[in-house]
Amino acid sequence: MKRNYTRIAVLFPPYGLIHNELCRLAGERGAEAIIFRVPAGDSPVDPESFVGNPDANVRALRTMGALDTLRAVAAETTTVDPDVVAWACTSGSFIGDGHTLDHQVDVMREAAGVPATTTSVAILHALQRRNLARLCVLTPYVREVGEPFIGFLEAHGFEVLAHGHAGRNHDEAIGLLTTDDFAPLAEAVWRPGAQAIVIPCTAVRAGTIAEALRAAYGVPVILANPATLDHAVDLARENH
Repeated sequence: MKRNYTRIAVLFPPYGLIHNELCRLAGERGAEAIIFRVPAGDSPVDPESFVGNPDANVRALRTMGALDTLRAVAAETTTVDPDVVAWACTSGSFIGDGHTLDHQVDVMREAAGVPATTTSVAILHALQRRNLARLCVLTPYVREVGEPFIGFLEAHGFEVLAHGHAGRNHDEAIGLLTTDDFAPLAEAVWRPGAQAIVIPCTAVRAGTIAEALRAAYGVPVILANPATLDHAVDLARENH
């Protein structure tokens, strides 16, 4: 029976705590999000173990974003007959070797038999479709994780005028960040001529962050979760 809504299979980190927000944001777009957890292998199960240990964090991200891992979980999504699959982890879709990152979408699409995207790809899509090329970037990450995201944007032709990092080590700490935390960071990195502010990480709660920064600086604010779901819905609609 044909559905009158889009079903998104969301591949989500095992540490992710705001899957309810993803479901809410999907509903606002006339879609349904079904969460599938992506295993982190033998990485620590306690996110607090990442504090002061960015190497362990990066290893977990590489494990989750590995092609075999994403292929296996994407294959599981066929049980719910999705219209599109999304790997909803920003850092897990920009940290890794080039071959892996270039083929994450391909392996998920092949395994699930439907269009696929990742949060990093969706952020690129959100910027490209609006012709936003000059950016200020606020990451919630420690610098060891945040700076590769800057390199990712620059490798895809964007000019990062300035960037800052909130220094949070794991999803629980990132999920506690509010507009009050991002406002001073934005003030420090804002540069005249910027066309957008980008905030990666699917652990960041949307809340009022985008509206507050848009009002303060007069430019679009690209957040990970809205960008991911927008791109997923667009892909599903293009496929029908």
